[in-house]
Amino acid sequence: MVTIGPSRWQGRGHCPTDNPITSLKAGKTTLQVEIAANNEARQCGLAFRDRLPPDAGMLFVHAEQQRLRFWMKDTRIPLALAFVDTDRRITEIHQLTPDMGQQDVRSSQPVRFALETNPYWFDTNQVSVGDRLIFSLPDDLVVE
Repeated sequence: MVTIGPSRWQGRGHCPTDNPITSLKAGKTTLQVEIAANNEARQCGLAFRDRLPPDAGMLFVHAEQQRLRFWMKDTRIPLALAFVDTDRRITEIHQLTPDMGQQDVRSSQPVRFALETNPYWFDTNQVSVGDRLIFSLPDDLVVE
């Protein structure tokens, strides 16, 4: 089980934002997503941000499928979270709010990816469990 939780950025009031970016298509909509492919980026996620543009998100990438766990500590904005398997199919979708704090949300099965977007983004864009995400990872991306 991988935990996306506190990191060395905790208490600093900011996280690195120099993550690589890729386009991700879900249904008929395209998002520009930051890629969190190492422990530091995954642990920090979207914490300390005051807003997320409507066409943006964060894609959490792992080298292998595993059960994931997320929480909202230090996250100021509500989010939607989709767990995504190796075939890039959405396995489940959750709505997260800042008041959840350290209450965690766990994937019910092993997954390789997680996608965070604005709240209710999946509903608004008619994207649901079973839908496939289309994206390419940079050739030089190192997944740790």
